[in-house]
Amino acid sequence: DEELPELSWNGTSATLLSQSPQLANAYAGVERARWAVSRACAGRTPNVQAGAAVRYNDDSNDTIVSLQLGVPLMIFDRNQGNIMRAQAELAAAQREVERIELSLRDRLAQVYREYDIAHEQVQQYQRDILPYAKQSLELTRLGYEQGEFSYLELLTSQKTFARANLAYVGRLRELWLATVQIDGLLLTGGLQAPGP
Repeated sequence: DEELPELSWNGTSATLLSQSPQLANAYAGVERARWAVSRACAGRTPNVQAGAAVRYNDDSNDTIVSLQLGVPLMIFDRNQGNIMRAQAELAAAQREVERIELSLRDRLAQVYREYDIAHEQVQQYQRDILPYAKQSLELTRLGYEQGEFSYLELLTSQKTFARANLAYVGRLRELWLATVQIDGLLLTGGLQAPGP
């Protein structure tokens, strides 16, 4: 609790969107879809087939060289169906990137809210609650030693101080859990493939 993590929304959001393996996977899907569109568009142009052969005729003792050139005529098939399918897959991949970005922002907002609340509560415990609880315990202890308070009142003061410390540790735990989630790019289940 000596150095509390200081995170900002803009910094964490930018880091998450630039380093997230989930987004990197989605961007790779967009690139695959772009290449599929290029391949489908290239399918409109027919492939030229060429062949060459050298033969020897034993009967006439002649060497025969033949060349073949073939070009299919694409009169009706201009690969429009495959092009439209590839373009639809590209649009779907681009929407998937947007969906993952929104999902990451939503999850980050929830975790950042938990971080922000825990950070404020830890500071409040450090600044106000723990010093007052300690001061109250010391005053009650002095009063008990001077005979002004009963042993039950001293125990109650010690119990209050212990509960305040336990609550403080609980808030610290929440703060560090949220911080680790944010620093870990909201990834859980380390051995699983990144998903949406």
